[in-house]
Amino acid sequence: MTGGRGLARAILRGLPTLGFLVSALAIAAALLFLASLHRDAACTAPSPSLEVEEEGDGFPAVDWDYWLSVNPDIVGWITIPGTPVDYPIVQAPASDPQYYLSHDVFGKWNYMGCPNAVVFGHNLGYGDLSMFASIADYLDTGFAESHREILLQTPRRKMRFEALGALCTDGSIPTKRTDFENRRDLMDWLAERLRECQVVIGNPDPDACRILTLCTCSYNRLENERTILFAERKP
Repeated sequence: MTGGRGLARAILRGLPTLGFLVSALAIAAALLFLASLHRDAACTAPSPSLEVEEEGDGFPAVDWDYWLSVNPDIVGWITIPGTPVDYPIVQAPASDPQYYLSHDVFGKWNYMGCPNAVVFGHNLGYGDLSMFASIADYLDTGFAESHREILLQTPRRKMRFEALGALCTDGSIPTKRTDFENRRDLMDWLAERLRECQVVIGNPDPDACRILTLCTCSYNRLENERTILFAERKP
């Protein structure tokens, strides 16, 4: 009996330590899981199976055969030189347009999501520079002026865009528009958006026919805040 009571007391004394170890292991497992999600979403090399990393024109060499075999929803690739932005763009099915807000390019659940058209990418905050965090930096004029070039490519074409302005706005206000009656309608809409921008670094070409809108969360003054970057296609 004495030995049994001694063993029981030893077990009880060890419970706090055991509880701490269990908690520490649970936290470590959670951190490893989050790290794996981050890796899957953010570490997407344009050509994981090719030796060529960049074409002579400055565009990254994208292995389209590989990526389309991974996910046929991939419709393009976006690169902003000098930033971590170098990711595939996906088009979610019409039946579930928000799918890629919570799934990565491999189709797995992932809180980081994947840049999707109209091109939105998450900004995770807390100093995490992955996904579209760099888009929020365009609210700084110096950063915007030194990172004007945006490279966008599809399996069929390559397009250069130049940033025009950045807008910080309430995410609950509808701003997305993809359908225009004609070029004049498009340019009037763009002029109105640029008048709202806190940072404007260029004047649109009146003959522009392609406007790129990039969007991400930002964390400055509004509870539900978005940074929207407007850019136009260059010849």
